[in-house]
Amino acid sequence: MNNQKKYKLFYLGLVAFGTFAISTNNANAIELEQVSARAGTLGLGAEIGFEIIPTVVVRGIGQKYNYNYNKSINSIQYDGRVGLQSYGVQFDIHPPLMPLYLTGGIYSNSNKINMTAVPTGTYNIGGTNYTGAQVGVLTSKAEFDPTALYGGLGLEFQIGSLALAAEGGVYYQGKPNVSAKVTGPIASDPTFQANLAKETAKVSSDLDKAKYWPALTVMGRMKF
Repeated sequence: MNNQKKYKLFYLGLVAFGTFAISTNNANAIELEQVSARAGTLGLGAEIGFEIIPTVVVRGIGQKYNYNYNKSINSIQYDGRVGLQSYGVQFDIHPPLMPLYLTGGIYSNSNKINMTAVPTGTYNIGGTNYTGAQVGVLTSKAEFDPTALYGGLGLEFQIGSLALAAEGGVYYQGKPNVSAKVTGPIASDPTFQANLAKETAKVSSDLDKAKYWPALTVMGRMKF
């Protein structure tokens, strides 16, 4: 699915929710159900939830976090930085008298990964050795689809007006779109550019598993 279609899906989902909420409100009052702080593998954030009907809650969620990591890809060592940022809507289905709930949603996704190769005497790029002076600084960036889909399961335990919830699922953000560049004098050489494209393909393949981002989240909630 291309980016334009994903954007259309995101906005159609918001329009559908608005239409559903307005039509439901004619028969049932939509009430503030919870306010939460959240922390997990998609970042730190907050959310607000509204009860549509007794078994359905819709949540608006925002989350963000940056962290550094080191990774070796095809014998090149990188200093990396993961930037997590997403905003979305989730619908929860709560079976009566059970702490377990089903959830799914759609997100505006800005997750990305920036990597800078650790300086070294030589680099093997696309099967050819180049000196550090030729290459200069090698950087790569991976970006994902602007819209992500999410599905998972949660457990919520409530005592009075406070609740603790844990949720696990899969955040699908599509295959990474990887770009790379160098600052050295060889940057414009056609043969080098062909080898850099090969190297970029290997980086993309290594990061491909990130399209299914594991989403594990803990939430502290104030219930209303």
